[in-house]
Amino acid sequence: MKLLGRPVHDGEHDFVEHPAALLGKGLGEDARHHVALLKTTDLPAEVAARVIPGFCHLALEAACTTVVRQRRLRKGALHESVEDLLEEHGKLRPLVALALFDDETPGADVGARLNEFDTWAGDAFKGCNRGAHELHDGDGRMPERPGSAAGTSTPSVGLPAAHAPPDTVARELLGAVDDLLHRPSPGTAGLWPRAATLLTRQALEVALRTFWSKRAPGVEPCSTRAQLLCLGRHIGDEPLGHRAHVVWATLSAACHYHPYDLALTREELLGWRDVELEVVERTERAWR
Repeated sequence: MKLLGRPVHDGEHDFVEHPAALLGKGLGEDARHHVALLKTTDLPAEVAARVIPGFCHLALEAACTTVVRQRRLRKGALHESVEDLLEEHGKLRPLVALALFDDETPGADVGARLNEFDTWAGDAFKGCNRGAHELHDGDGRMPERPGSAAGTSTPSVGLPAAHAPPDTVARELLGAVDDLLHRPSPGTAGLWPRAATLLTRQALEVALRTFWSKRAPGVEPCSTRAQLLCLGRHIGDEPLGHRAHVVWATLSAACHYHPYDLALTREELLGWRDVELEVVERTERAWR
């Protein structure tokens, strides 16, 4: 993200900014949290590996939101119409498409456009998208580029791939959420609400994938929304399936960048965590 640059000024005029340079704006708090997570020793390495891509995802959404808002307002668009546009296209891929092409119509080849800068740009975009939902096995750092100064990369905590059996991962993630909510530490100050939100959503998604792989193989590649629509009937508890759907939708919304929304509170996260634990226990009984 830091390679995307800043706007250029000559003291009197603002030069026309390339979309990639514009993306350097707006990274702000979430980008700083990404660096802080790389440095902290208060999170286990595997937990950090699941959280860092989510903060990168949020930082990119924030950058794209800033780009789109400033560009549209400069063209004379009304604030209300700009906010409606951002709300309608609030996920990472459409936001990047708007930032790069200034076009909200679907079909823009974001990956190909990013790869024109360099292959690392496309890889980073895919990693942020995928890593917000599942374990990322990279180290969270930007790859070295030709001509970059050696030794300037942020130190990594070293993020290994998961070794736990799949049927225990959801419980381990909920345990990490409990640690964040009940045992605050200096290294997670200011980070824990979003980190706990990302981990709680991943715990539910892992539990669903594990359940379907055991009970009805072939369902797990479907969207999480589709899986949740089927869950209640397959576990014999439609109300719990509905509550799980509400929790997942709430957490998913909180995992995206909303400039006017606060992070979820500790009490809210504890409530969602309790519902998820019930889902984990019920799905385990159904397939064991």
